[in-house]
Amino acid sequence: MADIGALQNQKAGFENGINAVSQRIAGYEKAYESLRRFKGVVENSHGDFDAANSGKLRRIEDLNTVKKNCKSAELYLSGSKKTLNGIGGKIVGAAFGGLGFSIQLKLSEYRAKIAACEVEINMLTAAVRSVDEAIRQAEAENG
Repeated sequence: MADIGALQNQKAGFENGINAVSQRIAGYEKAYESLRRFKGVVENSHGDFDAANSGKLRRIEDLNTVKKNCKSAELYLSGSKKTLNGIGGKIVGAAFGGLGFSIQLKLSEYRAKIAACEVEINMLTAAVRSVDEAIRQAEAENG
């Protein structure tokens, strides 16, 4: 003969576990959504940088006509191209790429944590159903 009080306590423990895991899911979902929005900001910023960089490159090309007569213009044009097309642009591009990759990894991590929590909730829900059945049986035996 099963102790109904003990079964009810066990059920309450499982239900508390479900609530705790549900709260973890809510936290992961909030963090995921915040990071997803940030990813959009990063992508927009990368696009804005590329557009601004391209605009600067187009504007300095106007110096091509002057560089033949002016050594300073030639040096400025050469240095600007190296900065905008060369290492400067590549560093910024790599930084945006690395940031985007890191964000994507963290988003995947949040999705995996949410999925694991859902599995845990399913297991706890099955345990609640099992305890409910044991309670019904104990009540039927006690008549």
